Amino acid sequence: MNGKRYLKIIWILGLLAFATYSHSQELITNGSFEDWSNGVPTGWLKESGVNLSQATNPVYHGNYSIALQATGTANAGVYQDVSVTPGVSYTFKVALFAVNGTGTKGVGFLISWFTSGNSFISSTDVKYANVLNSWVVDSIVADAPPDAAYARLRIRCYADNVLGGYADKASFYRTDSPPQGTPPSFTSIVRNPEYPEPNQPFNVVATVSDPDNDIVACSLYYSLNFGSFQGIGPDSSRNNSYYFGIPGQNSGFFVRYYLLAKDQYHTVFSDTFGFQVGGFSFSVYFENDNLVERLGEFIHGATYSLDCCYYEIFNSTIVDSLIAAKGRGVRIRIITDSTYYNEAGVQRLISNGIPVIHEGVGANSTDHIMHNKFIVRDFGDSDPSNDFVWTGSFNAGDYLHVDNVVTIRSTELADAYTKEFNQMWGSSSISPDTLASRTGTRKSDVLSKHIFISGSDTIWLYFSPQDNPIQYVCNFAAKARSSISYLIYSFTRYDLRDTLISLHNRGISVRGVHEDNAGINPVFSDLQNAGIEVYWANISSPYNLLHAKVMIVDTAYVITGSMNWSNNGTGDNDENLLIIRNSSVARLYWEWFKAHFIEAGGYLGVKDAGTGEGTVTKTILFYDDVKFPVGNLVIFDASGREVKKVGSEKYWDGKDSQGRLVKPGIYFVRDEKGNLTGRLIKIK
Repeated sequence: MNGKRYLKIIWILGLLAFATYSHSQELITNGSFEDWSNGVPTGWLKESGVNLSQATNPVYHGNYSIALQATGTANAGVYQDVSVTPGVSYTFKVALFAVNGTGTKGVGFLISWFTSGNSFISSTDVKYANVLNSWVVDSIVADAPPDAAYARLRIRCYADNVLGGYADKASFYRTDSPPQGTPPSFTSIVRNPEYPEPNQPFNVVATVSDPDNDIVACSLYYSLNFGSFQGIGPDSSRNNSYYFGIPGQNSGFFVRYYLLAKDQYHTVFSDTFGFQVGGFSFSVYFENDNLVERLGEFIHGATYSLDCCYYEIFNSTIVDSLIAAKGRGVRIRIITDSTYYNEAGVQRLISNGIPVIHEGVGANSTDHIMHNKFIVRDFGDSDPSNDFVWTGSFNAGDYLHVDNVVTIRSTELADAYTKEFNQMWGSSSISPDTLASRTGTRKSDVLSKHIFISGSDTIWLYFSPQDNPIQYVCNFAAKARSSISYLIYSFTRYDLRDTLISLHNRGISVRGVHEDNAGINPVFSDLQNAGIEVYWANISSPYNLLHAKVMIVDTAYVITGSMNWSNNGTGDNDENLLIIRNSSVARLYWEWFKAHFIEAGGYLGVKDAGTGEGTVTKTILFYDDVKFPVGNLVIFDASGREVKKVGSEKYWDGKDSQGRLVKPGIYFVRDEKGNLTGRLIKIK
């Protein structure tokens, strides 16, 4: 299910990069925090009340940034003293990435002025990061007081006992004497092919803008499977374009690379790019695929870790599988809902040494539901090819419902789900930190991006409640050009109701099946009264109810996950929502929808059923034989193959012209003029 485009300019702009200026102009030492000693960046001093770490993600410039985590409630960070001349204007510039808080929280920087006798004079106002989870660059421009001898340049964490954020590329210089010259910049970086097949070499072409015409080097650094970066020079260059060749890699390998350009005074770096060889790999399962067995197989495939964020996870088969995985040495962490924490299966997991918490630990509340159903498998080992995510509507409890599951191999997606899991777990270690744990409305958006692309495939990922995912359901639905088809357990949101009615009024085909419970589907009658084809689900044993939360847009996009279309689902509960653009995945979901739509009493025309022809006016469901009001008809199957002619007897016994019983499925009827007059559905 992988797609590719062989040539695409993946970045066309002056890629943001700070220059490393010559020390005759730059007054800070180690402003990019690349060099460290004894847990502190070289040239900087650490204040009490903060933990520092050399971070590889996120990074604004170079290979590292500095992470600042408060160990108490006092503001603290790192500082560096730099000699200044009284009365001279200086500029202090820093890139900040806030994780917890903005405004007067998170991370910030300031200048404090001191005399030669180390007496404090004054400080500037603090510059704080003004957005979360994104790099911002800001500056302080200030004159040194008349009696100032040195400036204390402070970068600080303004958060209580949590990670405030990151800082990178600090720079301090005389405002009237900025670093010399204009730094080079990357105007385009092209990868060809954009998404290489396994073992297929690829090229990177970098075009550099250099107003001063003093480029001395351009290099590419690449890393395999998150190992160390290795540098290579260009195979050739022409007119400030540099051509690099990188050998092909195995399927599932994760390749990262960035570029470096130097002139006489500056060194600039591009963004770091990454992709997984072979792209996404999807598997889709529905209730008839025995989801308990499929989940057991998924768990059995783990070799390193399983992070399970699961509303119900006490099915005996699944509990046995998890205990067996732990016995193989797999690291397992589980977050479940407090409603089921005392279930025998969950307690058996705990007694076997598997750590389990629920949404109400620490400062969190049980007023909401931990309703996720996702598992991250084997993320964090040295092999990205085994990084998988399992998600959907399926609960591993005592009852079977009409459900769906999708598994996706993607290191980037596994990383995103792991970030959300760690936020709820309170740490990245095997042991939870219940004091740092955040669930429900206490959570923040911890993802640096929500859109993941590989070739022609795209995945959008959002979490409740911090992302308010219902807005994306409405937005994607509103863009439909031909059809909306959905299966839903609970639908209470009026904004989505209004979106669907508006689509219907514009001539877009809208069809839906709801769990047969008006209390959790109050919009059903509104949709029905608007003329939309909606039906109550017709579910038969061994399944208890329609539990899906799925929408198919234009038979091209699938919206799935754990979130019902309700106020609690989007605004209170812990949920995940995936939007997948992949034609093969969409087709599987469409076939699944069709079966349940027909079972619920819905009707699909011939074109919808797959023959490509017009519309039929009559649908008949039958088991053994079917009677017709007229004779001289022809029965044919969905592929257009003639099955049998019906003469004056005016009935069909469900057999073909050779006397063999036909298989259950959809059949169509033509009259003696060749007109389509009806559709037959053989149930069994």
